[in-house]
Amino acid sequence: IFGYLRGAYYVDHFLANNAEVVAVCEKNEKRLDRARRKLGSTAKYYKDFDSFIEHESLDAVLLANYFNEHTEYAIRLLEKNIGKLIRRF
Repeated sequence: IFGYLRGAYYVDHFLANNAEVVAVCEKNEKRLDRARRKLGSTAKYYKDFDSFIEHESLDAVLLANYFNEHTEYAIRLLEKNIGKLIRRF
């Protein structure tokens, strides 16, 4: 999950559908602490995107950052062959 302010709303849905949240990237320490309390030691936690995308077991990333910033991060993920681009209408 990239961006826990919005990404937090999806965590319960992921877990209810047997998805595994392996990493969270959030620059705000309070939100990162919320993620730690919710997910515990089952996930790794990052404050910067460069370290986050180097996490060894990322199959896909929920871009839950500000919408006007999605493009640059989506391109970087696709260049690393992480996930696929899914558009939601």
